[in-house]
Amino acid sequence: MTPTRRPGQGEIFYVSRPVRARECPSSYCDAALLLSAGQRIVAEEIVPGQSSSDASSWIAFAQDGDEHYVRGSALADEPPTATPTATPTSTPTAKPTATPTATDTASPVPSSTFTPTPTPARVLVIYTRDNTPARIRSCPGTSCDLLGRMSPGDRLDLVGRVEGQVVFGSAIWIEFVFEGQPAFVHSSLVRPTS
Repeated sequence: MTPTRRPGQGEIFYVSRPVRARECPSSYCDAALLLSAGQRIVAEEIVPGQSSSDASSWIAFAQDGDEHYVRGSALADEPPTATPTATPTSTPTAKPTATPTATDTASPVPSSTFTPTPTPARVLVIYTRDNTPARIRSCPGTSCDLLGRMSPGDRLDLVGRVEGQVVFGSAIWIEFVFEGQPAFVHSSLVRPTS
């Protein structure tokens, strides 16, 4: 069951089925965590990402100081409930005796020890394959105004990830502040700092 409300910062959701959390909002990104059904996450924001037959919205959340993404269709507003199973009763054929009945009890939902921590501003570093400067744009597209260039190794503080023009198979662009104004660089041109 997909969440029925738009997640905002601090909204709590529950994993409805085992799913892998990713390093970016796409199933092509590296899997960072395996989330189990019933696990609780606290949403930081909803972000557009790779679409599929079941959804294109991804939920960003923090764990151990890192930001991760999980497809919104893998989350629910409420924790999953355990379905009690009845134990069959047997009737003896030799002597009549009292037939014991099973008492149905629900198994407790496993609680997670996951405690989200506030995510500090993520610092990223410019990375280009051919060691040339990266173009910084005024919007998430290659036809947007050129604000300047950043050299490989230059650092930037992540403001957010947005969907824009598809470049190298990805529509994810990094938003940050460049010379006092909002700026964008394609996600293929940045890496986390080590």
